[in-house]
Amino acid sequence: MRYLGIWLLLLAHFSAKAQTPYGNEWLNPSQTYLRIGTTQNGWYRLNAADLRKQGLDLSKIPAQSLQLFRRGQEVAIQVQGEEDGRLDSLDYVEFYGQRNDGWLDTLLYVSPELMPHPHYSLYSDTATYFLTWRTDGEPGRRIAQVSSNSVSAATTHHQETILQVQANEYAAGAI
Repeated sequence: MRYLGIWLLLLAHFSAKAQTPYGNEWLNPSQTYLRIGTTQNGWYRLNAADLRKQGLDLSKIPAQSLQLFRRGQEVAIQVQGEEDGRLDSLDYVEFYGQRNDGWLDTLLYVSPELMPHPHYSLYSDTATYFLTWRTDGEPGRRIAQVSSNSVSAATTHHQETILQVQANEYAAGAI
């Protein structure tokens, strides 16, 4: 009887550890999501007319509650004109979007080091973002604003990193 109790305790312990998250826990079924695709790194702007073309009724969406997600993580955005609580015709949403890379493709390989190109996806160059708005009244994540008084007038140096992805040939992988 004692061994049966230990065995049941071990079985309960291992079955509890087997419950792993699916990766879509960030989705809220009560919210509507607008899919946005980006193919290049850079700033993207969605004005009120763009959002209306996608069938959104902006009069019912609180501007402060707008959120943007990529890969299950909330991305900071800038919402111009959100102070009055709604998106008017001159208002817009801005965010820094990135092209798709090989991050998700690592799941196709036994080891991520065997992947031929970490900066290029074998499937698609389009990254997917999801724009939504919170239904609980809480604000979404925003880009921090820096006051112009704290910025120096003269720049003493500039550093830039340029990534050139050569994707015209398929490599056999890391050999």
